[in-house]
Amino acid sequence: MKLLYFFDDKLKPITMRGKYYCKPEETGILAEGVSCIREYDVNMWFYTKNGKTIAVDSGHLNFKNIGDEFQKINIRPENINHLFLTHLDTDHGGGIDKSGHNIFPNAHVYMGEDEKKYMTKEIRRKGIFYNCVEIADGWTPISGNMIFDVDGVRVEAIRQIVALKEDTSEYVRKSVGNALRDISKKFPELIKAELSNWKLESKEINQVYKLASKLVR
Repeated sequence: MKLLYFFDDKLKPITMRGKYYCKPEETGILAEGVSCIREYDVNMWFYTKNGKTIAVDSGHLNFKNIGDEFQKINIRPENINHLFLTHLDTDHGGGIDKSGHNIFPNAHVYMGEDEKKYMTKEIRRKGIFYNCVEIADGWTPISGNMIFDVDGVRVEAIRQIVALKEDTSEYVRKSVGNALRDISKKFPELIKAELSNWKLESKEINQVYKLASKLVR
């Protein structure tokens, strides 16, 4: 078993116990057209319109009894043609890892273009671990605020606030730092985990980091 998958499957549930900064929904149909599957601390999300379903994220590698979870929400994963990955961590991209069972065998994958750097080992998770998730070639890279029309569903990609931490505008950078600091008041562990991934290689990032980490201990 690869190191990150061992951590994801064996150690992470122990280290997260009692912290409550991840609050996944239970598997079920939440609203008209919207459903989800819970896998430990994360969700896979689904949107159905006119009989067509798109998926967001693929969950963990070889998750046990995943077929039972799909039955609960009346979705056949082999019928899903479009899968959007938020990022390539083991608990979001593991479900389509080439080393395991692909739960969406017929889906075309869309993913942020920067995630390729993790597959090619140009960068590491938290600056320490090489990413171990590998997906098949042929996926569509997402950059900026791209808009897709798939199976009659409009999907718009938006940049996360942390993507602006190196913005050329000092006003924008300060706004990002202050926003993250405010979020840390309620979700300190979430912001702490995010900041642990940052490489403090520029004065711009350091400026945002100092603001964002002010209340994090």
